[in-house]
Amino acid sequence: MIRPGDIVYMDMYNTDYMGYKTCIYRTYSCGKASKEAKDDYQLALDWLYNAINIIKPGVTTREIAAKWPSAPEVWGDINIISEDQTAGSNWAHGIGLTLYEPPIIWREVSFNPPDTPLEENMTFAIETQHGRPGKHGVRIEEMIRVTKNGVEVMSKFPVDKIIEIPLY
Repeated sequence: MIRPGDIVYMDMYNTDYMGYKTCIYRTYSCGKASKEAKDDYQLALDWLYNAINIIKPGVTTREIAAKWPSAPEVWGDINIISEDQTAGSNWAHGIGLTLYEPPIIWREVSFNPPDTPLEENMTFAIETQHGRPGKHGVRIEEMIRVTKNGVEVMSKFPVDKIIEIPLY
């Protein structure tokens, strides 16, 4: 049951348009979001765009993964002791004719060889998440294309804040 004040995130993934896959997360609040939820969302949004803002041809998967915090440092309070416990928390995956195409960008794999440089026209779904056990979780994802000078964000749905759904 979803109640007033609950935070919900939804993923539109593995749907396709003209044979190309999509993958986009957005976070919603049933009514007004709490300050904690807004703060956690802003943190996840900062992590997301700190990574997106450095992407251009030649930037490596290691450089992008380095923009995300260490999972044990962030989630040690829920007994995360290594990066391999956080698959899908802060990561990116190639996207195109299949949902999960290489290269995969995630601290657990991107800090080890091979360190893959990005190329123009690669497309990715890049996502971050954060939350508080027993309270809420937020998740955000953008679909991007690597351009000559940076990225084109292909997802057009609002991302700048939690989407608050009015209560009637």
